[in-house]
Amino acid sequence: MINTVKFFLLAVIMLMPCTLLANSGLVFLEANFDDKPIDEPIGTGGPVFGEPVSVGWAIKAVVRDAPMTTPCLEIKDNDNYSAGAARFEFRESLEITHGLVIISATLRFETLGPGHSFFIYVREQGSSAQSFTNIRFQSTGDVRVDDENGSAGVIGTYPVGRSYPVSIAFDMDSGTYDIYLDGVLTLVNKAHGISSRGVGAALFGCSHDPDVEGTFYVDDIFVTNDHSTVETQSATWEKVKSLYR
Repeated sequence: MINTVKFFLLAVIMLMPCTLLANSGLVFLEANFDDKPIDEPIGTGGPVFGEPVSVGWAIKAVVRDAPMTTPCLEIKDNDNYSAGAARFEFRESLEITHGLVIISATLRFETLGPGHSFFIYVREQGSSAQSFTNIRFQSTGDVRVDDENGSAGVIGTYPVGRSYPVSIAFDMDSGTYDIYLDGVLTLVNKAHGISSRGVGAALFGCSHDPDVEGTFYVDDIFVTNDHSTVETQSATWEKVKSLYR
């Protein structure tokens, strides 16, 4: 039976288009908001629609045509105590336990100061028990990182008034990750300390604070397994499953 399965998978690979064999980049999530209604709350249709699967009650998530050059997602604090996030999961509820996972997004912050604290969290599929990384954009302008394995401390700063790309590159086989801030490698081979689950979700949100002052913007959320993938190169789910079962 095992040999039969191997032969079947080999046959599938041999029938793949050459462009897919030549380009190993698989797209697990893409959300750029270009086709979403402006000044309307983002839907929660999930990755097939380039939308989150949920939006926490403690934030507002609205599509805007500014301040970024293309439509973006405005995430605004909506509670004077609790944290809240827009949770983006991967296509077909994929949870990746082996190989590379590169999560990237472009952010924009408008103001520093009390109440302006934001985050990107990376979690497993379907729940938030495992902290693969927590990137915290603090009100001082510092960027602090921690995960299940402990804190990396402050790894950089973030600007206001311009686009700010962030990328997190996980090597799931070694249990480590790198972080690029504004195109600069600022954290290298940080062990996240999780072996029982895989990466399956990225959360963008506002931290706990005593006011409703914080707002930031997110665009071009993109998750792939290939550092060199720039343009979207979609693959069918059957091809993805054949590599990640």
